[in-house]
Amino acid sequence: MPMAMAALDKLDQSTRTLETALARAKLLEELPDGVLVLDNFLHVVDANASARQFLGISVEAIGKLATDVIPQWSCLEHLLKSEPQHIEWKQNTESEPQWFHVDTVPLKDNQGHRSGFMLLMRNITEQKKTEEQLRYLATTDGLTGLWNRRHFTERCEQEIARAKRYGQPLGLIIGDIDHFKRVNDTLGHAVGDIALQHIASILTTTVRQVDIVGRIGGEEFAVLLPNTKIAETIQTAERLRKQIENNPLYHDGKQIDLTMSFGVTTSEDVSMLNEMLKLADDALYAAKAKGRNCTVYQPTKVKEEVGTMDREIAMRILMLVNTGLEALEYVNTHSLAGASEQTMTVFTDVVQAFVEIEQVLTASGMLDEVESSTQSLKDGFSWMVKGYEKPESVQPVDMMRLTVLPRYKAWQEELQMCFSKYTEC
Repeated sequence: MPMAMAALDKLDQSTRTLETALARAKLLEELPDGVLVLDNFLHVVDANASARQFLGISVEAIGKLATDVIPQWSCLEHLLKSEPQHIEWKQNTESEPQWFHVDTVPLKDNQGHRSGFMLLMRNITEQKKTEEQLRYLATTDGLTGLWNRRHFTERCEQEIARAKRYGQPLGLIIGDIDHFKRVNDTLGHAVGDIALQHIASILTTTVRQVDIVGRIGGEEFAVLLPNTKIAETIQTAERLRKQIENNPLYHDGKQIDLTMSFGVTTSEDVSMLNEMLKLADDALYAAKAKGRNCTVYQPTKVKEEVGTMDREIAMRILMLVNTGLEALEYVNTHSLAGASEQTMTVFTDVVQAFVEIEQVLTASGMLDEVESSTQSLKDGFSWMVKGYEKPESVQPVDMMRLTVLPRYKAWQEELQMCFSKYTEC
């Protein structure tokens, strides 16, 4: 009887051991992480379902050499070392890349000798996708797909450091869409967004792959050109300008003509990014002041010839003057006869800008140089007001066309000549 009881206990213990082994095997097989076990000779000792799926092998691989049955073995064999290793491994597949975090652990026998290796594989593809999405949001302009201002400046700083190290020049272009506010105001912001995407597409397809393109403001874009001298930078800016001018946007059956003004500079003039951005921005203002849809190179020698504040004042004045002229010509071109309120709204805005400009000219001592055309324009404004008070005699649009527009043009031309020493490069 005691022998029978002992036999039963031994059988019970064996059963429990078998159940434990089966439970462990089931647990190992159903783990979401892949487990691959190899011996010292790189034979596959075991591979659970996840490992077989990740590596593209079947149960028939067990007992065979990993070098023969695992297609990606060349990417993993360097991990088999005496110390644990940890890597992130990208596996290209027909559908989409799969990312894995792989840990390798050397296995030891009872005597402490290495008996093989265990590779633990965790699929981190979704985590990588999330990281990539966050990286995209942090570095990319959501509307155009270009680098945003922060990341653009980071890339520029890297390129400047590299250019200094190897003694290479850098070109910088800043461009601004002309009359973009008019696009938004007349066609709507949705069309304005499409226009920005259109411009971004032209920029990226026109420049080289090594060039860095970013949207750094509302309708302002920038391009950094590695290993590029000023002559090539100007040529690139002109090529961009012509591409934009010659490729209008078509939307809802309408042709929308777009142009851009560009300012360029180079690391041959200055070597710090903030200085390059400032010079290119100054050149952009000069391009706007000259009538838009042009490229201006702003070298440092201009700053030596005239004061920075004077130059900025001159460029901003010309920008205001040109904007006023465009508004007057818009009224004239569209012949807003009968729309006296619209005509007078434009006229009021132009007069207000004129008063501010006249004050600046007086304070800077420059009014004497354009005194004749300034007084003539003031007279035209006065006659315009008198004509508006007697609408039966003449329509406001006709009065503007006859008395204000020609005088305004003469005033603009005289100002451009007067300020040429500040804006010419």
